[in-house]
Amino acid sequence: MIEEAAAHASKESFFQTAAKQARRLVRPIKDRYDEMILPLDHFFGLRAYGLVVYGALPASLGALGAFKPPDQATLGSRIGLAALPYICAVALIPVVLTFVLVRQRLANWYLLRDHLFMRAATITLAIIAVSSFVCAANGLLVGTFRLVGISVWWASPFHDKAWPIGICLLLSFVYLVGSSTLFLTVVKEDSDLPLLPGKDEIASIKSLRGCLKGIAMSPLQTEQPETEGPDLTERVTQLTTAIEAAMTLITNLGNSFNRLGRKRFYEELSEELVDLRAAATDVNNVSINWSSYWAPDVDLTSLNEVMKMRRARIESLRRSSQWLIR
Repeated sequence: MIEEAAAHASKESFFQTAAKQARRLVRPIKDRYDEMILPLDHFFGLRAYGLVVYGALPASLGALGAFKPPDQATLGSRIGLAALPYICAVALIPVVLTFVLVRQRLANWYLLRDHLFMRAATITLAIIAVSSFVCAANGLLVGTFRLVGISVWWASPFHDKAWPIGICLLLSFVYLVGSSTLFLTVVKEDSDLPLLPGKDEIASIKSLRGCLKGIAMSPLQTEQPETEGPDLTERVTQLTTAIEAAMTLITNLGNSFNRLGRKRFYEELSEELVDLRAAATDVNNVSINWSSYWAPDVDLTSLNEVMKMRRARIESLRRSSQWLIR
């Protein structure tokens, strides 16, 4: 019995050691993945690509026969080159509306507004591309288009190559009307739909954004205190209270919503807030140290290493906060 217990303990120890080794090997890969995926998320809106699925839904329903789509053969025979400017002008309306609605959603789903235009444009173009692909596939199935080899397609006249692409784009613009209606009625902030950020995460991001705005506009960061006293203590207390509230929200977001490298982002934000809180406490004890952290013309060589690190992180936080108060 004792030997069996010892063998079982030895086996558990072996598996625990193997698991630790595996985690140690995987951690650098995960850190590298977070470093790569986080900028891509901020630039291209990866966490919101569920909007592409919902945006292309009207085109898919039209291809499946849920409603009668425009006839592609009729479009090809009745629309001439002279009508192209008018078509582009009319088609621009659903494109712009979809872009505005996507931008509105992304503004609420991301903490900062930097690269917001790029994210919204990428999602809108992805919706158009997927809808066009669905229309092209439907055209092949119903016989409107014909699949040929690359060499045959390359040797075809420009009109024969460009016309199917134009028809598919035009149909995708038509389907954007349904996409815009879907975004207005179904895809809302509190809809909690699959593939999209949940309402709890959105509420936490909104609260954190408010805390960071208050921190950025704190009088302690914008005005140098004249002397030590109740006014300085009140400023420090207000700032540290806002920092504590932000830290609580960051902990919740980092633990619950940490995909696409967001955990690393929240960890770095938390480190910056910790240094800001330490700087505020230092100024509360020695008010003359305010210039070491916030004065623009301070001599950096006169600062110790701790002050330099705090100042660098405070400046990084200030640069990020500019996207909150614009």
